[in-house]
Amino acid sequence: SELIKCLDYFHGLWTAQQNRRSLLEKGDRSWQKDFLASETWRNLRLTCRGFFGYCRYVIKYATAHRDKIKFNAISPAHSNSSVIEAWFSLVRMSGQDDAPRYLAYIKNRQLINAHKALSNNKMYSGDDVGAISSGKDVGIRELIDNQKVREKRKDVVISQYRKNRDKGSTIPTDRFSISAEDASLPDSTNQELEVLRCLTRTKLPYGYMARLSELDTFQQWVRLCLDNDVGRWFDELIRLTRTEAGSDMFNEGCRAIQDQLLRLAAECMRKRRDKSTSFEAMAHGFYKSNKFDQLCDIHLPGNLGKSHAACVMLGLMLAELLTDWIALALRWVRKESNPELFKKMQNHQLTPAEENNEVNSFVGWSIFSAMKKYVDVDEKESENDCKQLLKTMCLREADADDDYLAQYYDTNMSMLNHGGLTLVSRPFFEWGKFTMQLIRSAFTIADLLRAPASCFKEGKSLVLRNISIRSKLVILCQSKPLSFSTAAIDEVYKIILPKMIHARFAVVFRHWKSIHCEKHEVALRPKLKASVKVNNGKDYKKRPAAEQPGE
Repeated sequence: SELIKCLDYFHGLWTAQQNRRSLLEKGDRSWQKDFLASETWRNLRLTCRGFFGYCRYVIKYATAHRDKIKFNAISPAHSNSSVIEAWFSLVRMSGQDDAPRYLAYIKNRQLINAHKALSNNKMYSGDDVGAISSGKDVGIRELIDNQKVREKRKDVVISQYRKNRDKGSTIPTDRFSISAEDASLPDSTNQELEVLRCLTRTKLPYGYMARLSELDTFQQWVRLCLDNDVGRWFDELIRLTRTEAGSDMFNEGCRAIQDQLLRLAAECMRKRRDKSTSFEAMAHGFYKSNKFDQLCDIHLPGNLGKSHAACVMLGLMLAELLTDWIALALRWVRKESNPELFKKMQNHQLTPAEENNEVNSFVGWSIFSAMKKYVDVDEKESENDCKQLLKTMCLREADADDDYLAQYYDTNMSMLNHGGLTLVSRPFFEWGKFTMQLIRSAFTIADLLRAPASCFKEGKSLVLRNISIRSKLVILCQSKPLSFSTAAIDEVYKIILPKMIHARFAVVFRHWKSIHCEKHEVALRPKLKASVKVNNGKDYKKRPAAEQPGE
């Protein structure tokens, strides 16, 4: 009865506040503050509903068996905890009261249910599904133990190769067998040719097999393919490449594949503004072609070229290496052509190249995000002015000239996008640099360590109060040939500046989180109970008083 009264009281309170809100013309939102928190209200309802459900079940059962059971009433003492508390009690009783074990327990139940459903599902044959376990109940622990065993076997395979390989297999070797001119297209630019030359003149210090064995992708494929046909392909690969002759033959096969991938990469560089061009899609078509099968069959040693599935995996890993090399070559060429962009100036946190990238990343994104608000503007003059101002502030990569790319944008990095990136136009670039410098200094990791609860608000307020940001923007927007109204400038300013602040602050926070936050095995409710040590009277000893400073 007390539970019913409690629930009825709060329900009446909620109904009265709803009526109060509806009677007023514009509505009154203060009822939300007067009522219970949503979590408290939900838990109260769960507590009452659980007990009511229990009562209904007992009454129904007693009615059906009245000849066997003498039933008079149900005492409220039967429910001395909420449903949530009862669930935690069950979890603690089963020894699953820490996060990893609880997660394993839930996954174990889900895996058993999935196995039962799969065994009765006629859409899959037994040959397709395979044996999930050998006569035992499926469990997450069994899978984890199996993966640990396979991980150890993989480590043994890799370590044996590195230990027993011949010294001759560590001789530096060429990455490609073709020149940059052979890989390029007739209309390739000098810049693209320079990147290709950087790729082709660099050598692998220890050969392809040594480099592949360092890839996490290679090691995971070895682990996954143990005890099957592809696993035997890896065994033969490791056996053959332990010798100098086998390693040379394998290097030749990898170079034959990489030559074709390099040609595809050069074509993608030239057609980077064509959104239908994709290196991954072109490489996928190459792996399915007869030309790929013939290359592997002719150039790979032993029987390595006979397994199409294993050769495709090899091609995917070689493509991964190539994309990494291209990124390094782009940066190297950029640094060689513009070394001044990579030297930090006095009292500057970043190099000029890094500052340019920050302006185009954060300011450019803020402008692009703000433009979404004015996609379908009406005839209001102020909104049209805002839209035109945002268009004036941005520049598409496809429209950037060589002078802009040299001064304000990472020229070689432009090869990696399709021309859709929003850049900051030349008149507003220095304003973006000035603003980003203030934003960087307003929120740092040191501020997070000093005042983690208030540093974000303080840093944002510090930037917003800086009147020089707005004054510089107004001067730019009202200088010839531009002549935007003050109202349009203020509206755009109020939209893009908070976006710039939030985006840059988020980078600092993620950096701080990666340094200072680690994952631990934390129990579900370790801090809710005080840690009390019960001592027997015989073993109890009075602790000496703590030493005071100066004693």
